[in-house]
Amino acid sequence: MKKFLYIILLASISLVFIRCEDMKDWSDPVDDVPPGKISNPMVENLNGAAQITYSLPSDNDILGVKAVFFLNENEAPREAFSSAFRDTIDLDGFPDTNERIVKLITVDKSKNESEPVEVVVNPLTPAVHLIRESLSVNETFGGLYVTWENPYKEDIGISLFMEDSTGTMVHNYTYFTNVAEQGYSFRGLENTPTRFQIQIRDNWDRYSDPLDTVMTPIYEEYISSKDQYGQLIILQYAHSDGTAEYRGDVPRWAQHTSQDWPDMFDGNIGNMFNTGNQGNPLSQYTKNPADELKMMFPVYFIMDMGRSCKFSRIKFWQWSTRTLAGAAPKHFQLWATNEEPQTVNFSTPILESLAYWTSWPEVGGYDGWTEKWDLIADCWNIPASGQTDPLLISADDVAWAKANGFEHEIFPEFTNKTYRYI
Repeated sequence: MKKFLYIILLASISLVFIRCEDMKDWSDPVDDVPPGKISNPMVENLNGAAQITYSLPSDNDILGVKAVFFLNENEAPREAFSSAFRDTIDLDGFPDTNERIVKLITVDKSKNESEPVEVVVNPLTPAVHLIRESLSVNETFGGLYVTWENPYKEDIGISLFMEDSTGTMVHNYTYFTNVAEQGYSFRGLENTPTRFQIQIRDNWDRYSDPLDTVMTPIYEEYISSKDQYGQLIILQYAHSDGTAEYRGDVPRWAQHTSQDWPDMFDGNIGNMFNTGNQGNPLSQYTKNPADELKMMFPVYFIMDMGRSCKFSRIKFWQWSTRTLAGAAPKHFQLWATNEEPQTVNFSTPILESLAYWTSWPEVGGYDGWTEKWDLIADCWNIPASGQTDPLLISADDVAWAKANGFEHEIFPEFTNKTYRYI
């Protein structure tokens, strides 16, 4: 028995040694032979950057290509790397349009380097300087409204500096973006003449020349929904006279006891105005049961502000349990007028009236009323991440929307005009 076990043990040990001896060495061979050089380099000069394409050598152990160059004369050299799976290398961060020499070096898996191939690049004007040419600023309520054009969609920061009592320019805030065309309002500024500077920067610490100006932000205050007696001023126009159905206004009356009209303006973001749990069926207007399943969009309602107001911005909050989901509004427009909305003639067929007041195809809607109103804001409720696909909205997006709401600017050309109806 012992002899039998001994034989089996020897056989097992021999098998282990045999298998180890047969194991393949998968590591890359190491040598000290430099790889071949790249060939056929071609340069495309870009704004503050350059892209170089080339042909790789035929060596079978190429790791990639390294570029060595200087952004500035008195700085250490910079390096960029592109793997052997590409025939292009991207260089960025050039602060000016001066000519530069770039050395392209092939690197193999043994870290051997080829002889360098020199190419000349002539970067175009960095985008921050071109964006600066479109930069403009105007006073707005409680601050400054800055606009710019960024067709390159560069990652940039728009920085505001303001002069303090000692004459020092102090950083106030930097707004980061890569949108092609945009405006931003710097808020929380006093209604006093102040020297400001607006400057653009990018990820490579390239700075534009500052826009230097003296401006007086317009005094801003919250438009209260109630008068000094606590009575609601902002009303849903025309519901009291029964013309809402003729105008296509969502038929939800102010005297509803749950999620009613005043809840939209009570300052409590936990409360809300609900346009109706059953949607907005056409049958609510035509009284035709056959129209019950035809849900109408867009939803309309007219607000009487109770007095003429100048508008600077609107802050919008979605229902906390439906934020960026369900029927939470994603897009809405704000129209305004000072003239009392056109009187409804009850002798006019309701479908004819609805055609004038809506864009609903089912009634031949053509939004005729817009000829007498001003479009003062076009509002998209999009989180700070810029995500627009509802299937990709993240928990962070929802948390951001709940904490911050959505702020929309009134178009600058209308901020100094007064309106009563929106």
